[in-house]
Amino acid sequence: MKKKVVKVFSFLVVVAVVISFNWSLIAASSGESNVNVPLNCEFVLGSMNVTRSTAYSYVEVQAYAVTPRYGGTDNYRYCRTILKGAGSNGVISRGSYYTLDEENTICTQVKIREGQLFWSQVDIYFAGNNESKEANVRYYYNGK
Repeated sequence: MKKKVVKVFSFLVVVAVVISFNWSLIAASSGESNVNVPLNCEFVLGSMNVTRSTAYSYVEVQAYAVTPRYGGTDNYRYCRTILKGAGSNGVISRGSYYTLDEENTICTQVKIREGQLFWSQVDIYFAGNNESKEANVRYYYNGK
């Protein structure tokens, strides 16, 4: 009888631990992609439904190549990025935008505003850095 009680108690402890487990440890998504950005620094969707663990207050993004959309001399270097909650129109990243530099070898931490940290999925948007130029941006992201 005593062994049965110990087994039941152990089982209940395990169940309680699983129920109280911090689900924010769910794995975040990461990947690489590219996006064409139009004239006038208009933001366009790069990656949607990027999963984040919610354990961090940022998403990592790195632009490793910014090139002319239709070829030609590549003197492009910068692009802009913002975060939106998955499927929403509201910007959740801090500030108006983050400028990414293709020569930066580490990821930029695109910080999420206080009060918006609950988003477990985000959309990453990109824009050019020059109103008169279209570009192709190749990038890496990590939802953290």
